[in-house]
Amino acid sequence: MKTLLIPTDFSETSEAAIDFGMQLAERHGYDVILQHSVEFVPTYEAMYIDAINVRSFTQEIVEDCEIRLDNLVRKHNQSQVKVTKRLMVGSLISDLQSLVKVEQIDLIVMGTRGASGLKEFFVGSNTEKVVRLVNCPVISIPEKTKFKEVRKILVPVDMRELRPKFLNKISKFQQLFAASIEFIWVKTPHSIESSELVTDALNSLLSKYEIASSSFSIIRDIFPDEGIIKYSKESDADMIAMATHARRGLAHLFSGSLTEDVLNHLNIPLWSFKLDESEDIIDLVDFQDFQEMSK
Repeated sequence: MKTLLIPTDFSETSEAAIDFGMQLAERHGYDVILQHSVEFVPTYEAMYIDAINVRSFTQEIVEDCEIRLDNLVRKHNQSQVKVTKRLMVGSLISDLQSLVKVEQIDLIVMGTRGASGLKEFFVGSNTEKVVRLVNCPVISIPEKTKFKEVRKILVPVDMRELRPKFLNKISKFQQLFAASIEFIWVKTPHSIESSELVTDALNSLLSKYEIASSSFSIIRDIFPDEGIIKYSKESDADMIAMATHARRGLAHLFSGSLTEDVLNHLNIPLWSFKLDESEDIIDLVDFQDFQEMSK
């Protein structure tokens, strides 16, 4: 049986993700695990609280979360979906990493509030960290997103980062929803590749994978993330599917993540899959030749 994991912090954003995930599970045969992590952040004041009071305070929080999680399970167990709970004390990321491995989770659905400006640069969100660090596909649900049938999925691609596992995942993902797939490439002013050669190369590649009802479009914009967001609205897409890198530390801070940039500004769900950096990149009939021919 396939298992879908929905982390919750009991917010309205989480509730929207639960509603989306439950309808997805009911339509496509998933069991559901509702999960909450009780995270304690040490504070200066905590240094002066005696151990007995700390244990009492911790127990009260855990008991309160247990009640709230039980209420959620009862509320959503009225459907045809089997719903269980996991209350964990620790870091959300490490908890999810462990749960994905132990429970063999197939998919995570979680809400995201998005961000902008300095908040986006310095804070980010738990959803972004899960997308980047947990080895499991994630569907991120923006605030106030309502479940609707997924009929069209946009898949932005980077011609230098295409990998077999991602395309195989896209094939299975498409079969789950029976949706049409539109692959898109954002051609920026810095892109020297010939649009015709890129189109021929990608269409030839996709014919080797079981991706039915697919098309390929080239859009033009100064910045890839802005091009993707703008086109997602113009094309009336129901979901975006993207690959992401597992960048950490300074590499992540300075190079960022296109998937996270898009995630922060979407109003439709985003499915993401973490690339295996050790996997060989697909050679589009020698992409270097395309670059030379395009000059």
